[in-house]
Order: sequence, then C-alpha cells, then structure tokens
Amino acid sequence: MSLERLKASLAKTVDALVGRRLDYLAFYEARVIAQNGDGSLELRAEDARVGDLSHVAIRLGIPGVTVVTTPGARVLVGFEGGDPQRPIASFWSAGGLKELRFGGAAGVARVGDPVQFTLPGAPIPITGVTPAGPFVGTLTIPPTPVKGKITTGSAKVKAG
Repeated sequence: MSLERLKASLAKTVDALVGRRLDYLAFYEARVIAQNGDGSLELRAEDARVGDLSHVAIRLGIPGVTVVTTPGARVLVGFEGGDPQRPIASFWSAGGLKELRFGGAAGVARVGDPVQFTLPGAPIPITGVTPAGPFVGTLTIPPTPVKGKITTGSAKVKAG
C-alpha cells in the first residue's frame, strides 16, 4: 500500500470517528432570516455544522458603505480571524440587496434620469416710456415648472 493511500485511509477513519470538523477559515452559504436594527443579520447556514447564527456583522470591505438586505437573501458567512465567536457576512447573491448606502440616506440620481423643479413666481418692477407717456408697473411671473435631464454625475459613484 502506498503512503498516500495509507494517509487517505487514516484520514477517512479519523473523520468517521470524530466527525468532519468545521473550517473556520472558510466561507459557507447562508440565508438571511432577518436584519436587526443595528444592521447585523440573523442567518441560517446551509451546512448543518454551522447552523443558525445571530447578530452577524456585515463586512463589505468599503468604508462607510452599509446595506439593507431582504429576508431570504443568500450570503456567504465566514469567521473573522478564524474565530467561531466572530461570524461575518459578505458576498451577496444577485437580488439580495434592498438598499445600498454610501455614508448617508439621500438618494443618488443617474446621468439621464429626469429632473423637475419649479422656479418661484416673482413680481418684477417695470418702468418705461410709451407713446402715451411714461409707464410704471409690475409684471408678475407665475411659478414655472422646469423639466430636464441630469447631464453630469460623480466620477467616483456609478450606478446601473
């Protein structure tokens, strides 16, 4: 029997006796059960050895960015520094994010999005001379809606 076959056989025997250990330096698929008020997640891992995890911190790798996710979203869960007491969630599957925030709550517009605003009405004094004599009066311009499209945007933030 070769040394490699002996090692494999021994590893299989040990695994059968003590069970397969969880690698705390790996990532595991999980489903979001809920998002807590502090932004952390309640998760149910696909791998029964990981089980349910509570108050899991989100790590996106971008400073100031936070997410609001949806129940049922798929994420990968790992353990910061290989510590089973420090689970983290990252890497969402498509469709799992409800909202992505870049340090604030104001909405982001895209180049080409429509925009509408209203110029306030204002009285404008008018003076002049007509064939009938001098004229003094006021012209009142009503509030005027203006429509257009956003033509420039941030070079640092892009949206689809």
